[in-house]
Amino acid sequence: GLVRLKRAHTPTGASKAAMHRHVGKPFDWLTWPARSEIRSCRRNGYGLKRVLRSDAVQIRSTIEFMFKVGLTGGIAAGKSAVTEILRGHGIAVIDHDQLARDAVAPGSPGLAQIVSRFGAQMLDETGALDRARLGQVVFADPLALSALNDIVHPAVYALAEAAERAALTNTVNNIVVHDIPLLIETGQGTDFDELVVVIAPTELRMARLIGGRGMSPAEAMRRIESQTSDQERRKYATVVLDGSGSLVDLADQVAQFLARLGVNTTSKG
Repeated sequence: GLVRLKRAHTPTGASKAAMHRHVGKPFDWLTWPARSEIRSCRRNGYGLKRVLRSDAVQIRSTIEFMFKVGLTGGIAAGKSAVTEILRGHGIAVIDHDQLARDAVAPGSPGLAQIVSRFGAQMLDETGALDRARLGQVVFADPLALSALNDIVHPAVYALAEAAERAALTNTVNNIVVHDIPLLIETGQGTDFDELVVVIAPTELRMARLIGGRGMSPAEAMRRIESQTSDQERRKYATVVLDGSGSLVDLADQVAQFLARLGVNTTSKG
């Protein structure tokens, strides 16, 4: 079942917890000392609401707030199933894998940088990125993977901010979930009001990659080992979901988590 690792920032639910975080760029209108103060308070579980009382913070006349959830997990652990369950409950989910694809779409600066770094052979016959070919290169070479991340991640961050604003206008509960495969690896482990980690045994993930995605055992292991460990993810998690069981069991764990945030999970939408 669901494992809760830390006390929630606001046990009274997301309706109040949503006041903890400003939508979009939360710090672009604050002095640098105030930004540091807010980050410190978030790490200690106080949230933004308490800090807004400080005279050091200059507040815009109208501001909107959201409750920001990070979702991560190793490849083939069950994270995609969790996102579908969340959407079924009316939760806005921002898919950072899709943002990464958008960041390197034909004609984008990101794709031009990839061609410059890795060569034109990374394009398919239509001029789009050949993700499989690029994957074979970067997942076998940590330096190449780091170079790719340096190209893609800044573009993804910018797209995520825009998606965050759009998502908030289309949700009734002010909860926005960021589905980020490399959340810990990219240093975002403390950037969220809640951090949900989906875990599953390595052997099961290997079987899913081989049987479901057609990877060879060697390729499956390379993909798993290119990511951080579940042990490292747990250090940042506020909630751990077990993705090794049935979809029914996983849905029950997600419902427990949402209920703690004040979301009615007895009916969809």
